[in-house]
Amino acid sequence: DEGAALAEEFNAAMATLNENGTFDAIVDKNISKNEDAQLPELPAYESKGTLVMGTNCEFEPFEYLDDAGNPVGFDIDYATYLCATMGYDLQIENMDFDALIPALQSGRIDFIAAGLTRDEEREKNANFTDGYYEAVQSIVVAKPQA
Repeated sequence: DEGAALAEEFNAAMATLNENGTFDAIVDKNISKNEDAQLPELPAYESKGTLVMGTNCEFEPFEYLDDAGNPVGFDIDYATYLCATMGYDLQIENMDFDALIPALQSGRIDFIAAGLTRDEEREKNANFTDGYYEAVQSIVVAKPQA
């Protein structure tokens, strides 16, 4: 299964980025919003081809569009380093969230990075890598005024 092999390749690259501190630097830059955060130089590689990442650029700080309309954010940086570590160029396709899995199934994209939570239904239609970031969602309400 080509998808399972690619998922394993991603898992190995994810382990590398965890071990060499790149993952922490990407978190520092995008999640902690540390303006002094320095990302390491991309690893040099001889390209094995291009992987197309499907995403939905409406989930800041993970993936969103900058003022010039370019996809930026945690998942964009992470995918860039993952692909370089694996020896691939990266192409990003911004699309509706609900179109991501159909695009993957049709071969229009090679992988998804879009704040997609693993669940039983999605596992029927896609291979998942190991998890890489656990977000904790909260509801915010006003404090009573004293």
